[in-house]
Amino acid sequence: MQQNNMTTQQPMAPQLTDAQIAAITDAANKGEIEQAKLALRKAKDPQVKAFAQMMIDHHGAQQKKEQQLATTLNLQPETTQTSTELQTNSQNAITSLGAQTGADFDKAYIDLQVKEHKDVLDAIDTKLIPSAKNAQLKQAITDFRPKVQEHLQKAQDLQQKLGTTK
Repeated sequence: MQQNNMTTQQPMAPQLTDAQIAAITDAANKGEIEQAKLALRKAKDPQVKAFAQMMIDHHGAQQKKEQQLATTLNLQPETTQTSTELQTNSQNAITSLGAQTGADFDKAYIDLQVKEHKDVLDAIDTKLIPSAKNAQLKQAITDFRPKVQEHLQKAQDLQQKLGTTK
């Protein structure tokens, strides 16, 4: 009896549509902005506050740029499991961070930023850029990638600084 080769192959990761990518990037930007607004109110360390302001500025500008692009391309963001998880995880993080104060808040916020920016870089490289069909959308994500890398590096630097001050 001959074995069917189809059963031994790994299923391919589902390709995202441009509309789904738009929803994912929007959810990621919104999450960063909301967490950063909380950090501006609660952070004790001036460098953590400066990092939070940078998140608001960079992710806010990117969100506007992507919303304008979606309008230009007549692209309606389409919710996916990933975009819903991003929103839920961000809200859970805000709730958890809300219970923290002082240096504990600073450390928890920066730890979260390191984790999230690693996850976003991975998603950009493995899902978003490879799946994007529209050249302008792909370019917008590609252009923002160095900013995400910069955010990760700054968060890691702050994480080291905060880790040694406790």
